[in-house]
Order: sequence, then C-alpha cells, then structure tokens
Amino acid sequence: EKGTIDIRYMAGLLEENTSEQMVVENLKGLIYRDPSKIHDKDPYSGYVTTDEYLSGDIREKLDKAKQMAEVDDSYQEQVAALTAAMPKPLDASEIDVRLGATWVKPEYIQQFIEETFKAPAYYMGKNNVAQKDHIGNDLLIPLATTRFGSKRKNGLEILENLLNLRDSKVYDQVTENGTRVSVFNRKETALCSAKAEMIKQEFESWIFKDPKRRKDLVDTYNSCFNNRRQRSFDGIF
Repeated sequence: EKGTIDIRYMAGLLEENTSEQMVVENLKGLIYRDPSKIHDKDPYSGYVTTDEYLSGDIREKLDKAKQMAEVDDSYQEQVAALTAAMPKPLDASEIDVRLGATWVKPEYIQQFIEETFKAPAYYMGKNNVAQKDHIGNDLLIPLATTRFGSKRKNGLEILENLLNLRDSKVYDQVTENGTRVSVFNRKETALCSAKAEMIKQEFESWIFKDPKRRKDLVDTYNSCFNNRRQRSFDGIF
C-alpha cells in the first residue's frame, strides 16, 4: 500500500490499542531509523528496512549514526549494526596506486621525485612540484634526461603527462610547401612510452616502501573507496 515503512499505518492495521512504539519494538532488528530520512520532529518517520539501511555508503551512514548516538542512546544499536556491515578493510597488497590518482597526496609525488629522480635541493626549493598539474622541467637533473627521459622529452615532462593522464607524444616540425607543420614521430614516441612504463613501475615499487606512507595511503583508500555494501535481501519483507 505504501511502498515504505509507515509506522502509524502499520499500527492501525493491528489489534486495537497497538501503539506505534509497540510496532517499532516488535520490528527491532528488521527496521532502522535513517537520520537522513527523518521528517521534522515526527518520531516515527525515517524508518527503512534493514537491507536498505545496511547497504550503500556505510561509512557515511555510520558517521551520521555516531553523531545521533551522542544525543540519543537508541542509535548505539545502529552504530553497532553499521560497524558490522562495514566492508573488510583492504591491505596494501590489495590496493593499486597509480600515477595520476587524485586521492594520492601531492607531497608523495614530491617525495617520489626527490628519491627516484635524485632531484637536487635547489630544484625542489624553486619548483612547487607538489602541484601535480605542473611539475616543471630541469635539464640539470641527470636521471631525468638519461634513465627516465629521452633526447626529445625530459623524464619530468613524461612524469607530468602521466600525472595528468596524457600520452607523451613527440612531433617533428617540418616545412611542406612553405608551411611549417607537425609530423608525428613514431620512433621517439615509442621510446617515451617505454620511459613512461619505467616511471610507472618505479612508482609502484616505491609507493608502499615507507611504513608510514603505506599506512596513510591504505587508510585513505579504505575511507574514500572501500565503504560501500551491495544491497542484499533476506525475504522477510
């Protein structure tokens, strides 16, 4: 009739003198009061079935339930149920951290450049490399021009392209019929692609080496992405 939990309607269908509170108590564990669906000060609004409440963004619901529990002890049961429903935290071996991932803190990119590219102090001081959309290009960093780069593209430029999810394509400027045009250089682009793969592999092997950094990344990932639960039905309703 309603397509939702209507406590007053349910109480009216039961025996005489059945109160709304009795309906709530008898359905304990089968329904929960979702704070985000409460209407004004109606004490019987916001109730949903267990399968609805214990699914979706569990972390967001848990945070809200904890806030409510500070002023209403009845929400402690919901805090416990949501905590139990929270997806199992993933560890570092189950998390893929890629260059360009927006959830990776910029300072970790800076650390990667310092330690992997062996960038000198003067470079790190004059460039705000924590800004992932632009790193800068310094030809005086040897590894950026040898191991991680090519004659046509500096390794830092290739890294910048990786962070911005761009390919490192190389073009030659030639003159055709008196007009300067760009011609795609397949060989040099292939070399840059190989250097990009090398940088990605270095990052993947570096990112979890430091225990403190690993813990922070794992906590951040679980907090941002490992917080949803698929809805499942037990057939009660």
